[in-house]
Amino acid sequence: MLSSCKKDMKIQPPAPVPQKADSMFVLVIQGDTFNATMSDNATAEAFAEMMPLTLTMSDLNANEKYHYIDQQLPSKPVAVKTIQTGDIMLYGTSCIVLFYKDLTTPYEYTKIGHITNTARLMEAVGAGNVDVAFDVKAKEEE
Repeated sequence: MLSSCKKDMKIQPPAPVPQKADSMFVLVIQGDTFNATMSDNATAEAFAEMMPLTLTMSDLNANEKYHYIDQQLPSKPVAVKTIQTGDIMLYGTSCIVLFYKDLTTPYEYTKIGHITNTARLMEAVGAGNVDVAFDVKAKEEE
């Protein structure tokens, strides 16, 4: 029995964890800007360190754009089962994937982030290859 605990003692909720300055990033696709939240993991941090960068992304299955980068990122893939429009994932250790439609999948991914304003995303990515610029969003821009 713990002697320092009292029945009437109120437990305080944990203080909110301050967000990192780089917890947001932006994507620019065909002149449209999309805000994204960054996942709290080593993969997202390593990807953010590469920014700013522009990737020419290819279409796959009419629901995603992908690009193999020249370096490997840390990964902890999980079977996500459900993908949401705006999810930004890492497949393997070097394939950046931007999903522009909801879907179910048997594949494993490591989450990098998620676009928060997806209304124009499908129109912006269009069919075929598209250039996508990624950049860390400065704290004062939020």
